[in-house]
Amino acid sequence: MESNSPSTGRTIIGKFLWGILIITGVGAVAIMMQTTGRQQATDSFMLTTKHLKENAAAECPVAIRQFLKPDLGTADYMTSDGTTSVTLQWKGPAGGEFGSVDCTYILDRGIVSLVIDGKTVISK
Repeated sequence: MESNSPSTGRTIIGKFLWGILIITGVGAVAIMMQTTGRQQATDSFMLTTKHLKENAAAECPVAIRQFLKPDLGTADYMTSDGTTSVTLQWKGPAGGEFGSVDCTYILDRGIVSLVIDGKTVISK
């Protein structure tokens, strides 16, 4: 025996409203999780810059060791155009073997410039 009381009608309407609310919430979360073109461009820029810096950080110390004995460690400064080139800079200690070292790395070309204390020792 089915009851057609007002409370049964409210229960059905309540379930229906909860269903709509859940579907709307899931849809809103899905929309918010999508990345925008701007976000994708920013991510791409950051990954390219990271890739450039990692390559330069691996190759520059090897080239520098041909001219200087000490291990320079991590570069003190980095400048990059974010797409093709990065320049790593080290500042030496006062009275040390060197005053400054600048190493420029270009994507797909490798090290194109190495300058130690203002003297260019590698130029491609």
